[in-house]
Amino acid sequence: MTNPYNYSRHDSHKEYPTKFPNQEDRMRRRGDFHDRSKWALIVGSVLLAVLVIGFISFSTIRVIISRPSVNSNTMIFGSDPQQTGFYPSEHMLNPMNVSHLALYWKARTGGPVYSPVIVDGIAFVVSSDYTVDAFDAKSGATKWVARIDSFGALGPWVVNGIVYVQSGRLWAFDEKTGKLLWRTAEGEGGWVASGVIYFRSDKLYAADTKTRIPKWMTHLQGNVFAIANGIVYTNQDNPTSVSAFDLETGAFRWSFPTHGYNSRPSVLANGIIYVGSVYPDIELYALNSTTGAILWNYATAGGDSSTVDPLALANGVIYAGADSPRGRLYALDAKTGAVLWIFSDPTENPIYSASVANGVIYTIMDYPGKLYVLNAKTGVSLWTFAGTDGDFLFNPVISNGVVYMGSRSGWVYALHLPNSA
Repeated sequence: MTNPYNYSRHDSHKEYPTKFPNQEDRMRRRGDFHDRSKWALIVGSVLLAVLVIGFISFSTIRVIISRPSVNSNTMIFGSDPQQTGFYPSEHMLNPMNVSHLALYWKARTGGPVYSPVIVDGIAFVVSSDYTVDAFDAKSGATKWVARIDSFGALGPWVVNGIVYVQSGRLWAFDEKTGKLLWRTAEGEGGWVASGVIYFRSDKLYAADTKTRIPKWMTHLQGNVFAIANGIVYTNQDNPTSVSAFDLETGAFRWSFPTHGYNSRPSVLANGIIYVGSVYPDIELYALNSTTGAILWNYATAGGDSSTVDPLALANGVIYAGADSPRGRLYALDAKTGAVLWIFSDPTENPIYSASVANGVIYTIMDYPGKLYVLNAKTGVSLWTFAGTDGDFLFNPVISNGVVYMGSRSGWVYALHLPNSA
């Protein structure tokens, strides 16, 4: 077997102190402390009560003054390896304050950029001018820029201090410095999990991230969209399908054919895979992740160019966008497929991305690139934001109370609550 990993190594370019009242001093001031036997029981009771009250008060104070917990680092496009678009650790932004978001910073790259990935206080993006850019997540200042030789369709992913990028071949950069660690001769659709990198070239390969020696390969060339429970899941282009392979051996498990092209990476959660399709199918499918059997499907009424995309999944709800009827975001019960609500964009622009955090949905319209912020339970619009430079692309990323987005004009935007840390 030819090793596709022909690579070169070179450089690229307060705790509050608990202080309870002194009961002995209090009793002395009252002149009652001399009769110890008479007051022993009372003293003990009062002391116990003060201790309890003090503990409760101190605990309450700590809860009130403590800052909301913040996000875990976002390491991959789609928030997590299952592509759910859900940020469960976000507690700073919520339906009550999200309308107060304002521009934090914006930084320019040389071309359109996709979703940033936020890790260790750094925002990483891939730009169509063939660069990987690293920005300070608080200031937008450039930390490093590295060159690649083609444009990757998705953002980077960061694992164990290494930034991986796919763009016709696979690239590995040092997270802190941007130094090129290695690159493959070819490959795309890369995915890293448990020390193994999965990518497609002439076949679907699984290889060790350190040695880059293939562990297994299959004849199908699907892009990996999720890894869970010992199974690798891929979206196939030809034939159009969702397929499953054994994580350790690459052995084929099952395949589910769609009657139209898979519209975007599928979503996996709680043992269910959600996959969309385009004309002539125009259906959202929910599949058993172990067997590939259909659990339910939902069809939208669309035209010849219609697509339906699974965009995000959170708290038992799958959110899907459709471009015909144009500008609709569907909220469906993730177990049954029942419609919970439908949001319609008055400008009838396609909805291609969504992220969910703390009861809020952040969704992007393709044209003119407006960010809609919705109540995740009701679909009611809470706030909108129109960028000044071009159209936004893909999922907004929410990290530590900040919303990050890329744009077609090459700007990376960061929105936050003014006066927040």
